[in-house]
Amino acid sequence: MNELISSIYNYCDRWCERCSFTDRCMVFQKEVERNIKHILNDEDPNDPDVFINDVAESLTEALQMLSEEMNKEGIELTEDNTPAPMETKDISHPLIDLAEAFFNGVRNCFSASSEEDEDVQDQIQVLYWYAPQILVKIKMVLFEKEKLADQTDEFLLEIGEEQKNVNARIAYVGMDKSLTSLQSLYARTEDEIKDKLLTLLATIKKLQENFVGEFPEVLTYKRPYFD
Repeated sequence: MNELISSIYNYCDRWCERCSFTDRCMVFQKEVERNIKHILNDEDPNDPDVFINDVAESLTEALQMLSEEMNKEGIELTEDNTPAPMETKDISHPLIDLAEAFFNGVRNCFSASSEEDEDVQDQIQVLYWYAPQILVKIKMVLFEKEKLADQTDEFLLEIGEEQKNVNARIAYVGMDKSLTSLQSLYARTEDEIKDKLLTLLATIKKLQENFVGEFPEVLTYKRPYFD
């Protein structure tokens, strides 16, 4: 058995099926168990509400693991410097509007697709994976940015900045992969959905440009093992 990589799960996009580090990830087994639960409950893991609950559970588990590791190193966590579980609230922002438009556009464009070409199906699967994740991650980083503006504790500020950068980078990479898939689909699919694909291409390009304007660090931040 390969040696586990500590905290690698904090930097991934949770697409375990396409990850080369599953045999070295402590969270992979929990993801398998979570997916079984979704199947039994007839839940769509790509639904934004289901996805954000999964992310919240994963973050809570990660914070518990962080606490255990810090205790091993003799670092004491107090109430003042213990990272809180992820909070969520309604936020209004143009980036969210664009992300929602992209998510809804993907669902509407391919909901009735019966395409049998494996490569086309693969590109559609990429869009279905990243469209809801982009929306959720954008909500998260906007909320994190808002919280950090009032944060004075250096320990929490450092953790918060890292969390924001990781989530922003995951969102940006998801946009990049979605853009590549849309370009591939546009070159291969029939005329009846080309207008929809053009709209999606315009939306994701505008979203990515505006996102970089809001979070320029995504262009230089690198996730360990993944970037």
